[in-house]
Order: sequence, then C-alpha cells, then structure tokens
Amino acid sequence: MDAARAARILERVRALGVPVLLSSHEAEIVALCDRVIPLAGPPLHMADPG
Repeated sequence: MDAARAARILERVRALGVPVLLSSHEAEIVALCDRVIPLAGPPLHMADPG
C-alpha cells in the first residue's frame, strides 16, 4: 500500500476516537501511529524497549 493511501486510512481510523490495534512493520506506517508497542514471541509478549 502506498504511503498516501495508508495515511488516509489511518486518519479515518483515528477519527473514530477509539483505540485500534494495528499490526505493521513498515516504517512509514509506524511513523503515523500515536503509540507503538513492540511485541515479540512466540508466545506473544511485549518486547524489551532497549
């Protein structure tokens, strides 16, 4: 997906005003997110921030 389309989709999701879980590894998408929580696994768990 191109960055402009992703930005439009994320703007619409943000307008919902509710938390949304998004899974992405693309730096362009992650940069548009309000909060990023790195996960690791299996089993799935929060990754060490360092």
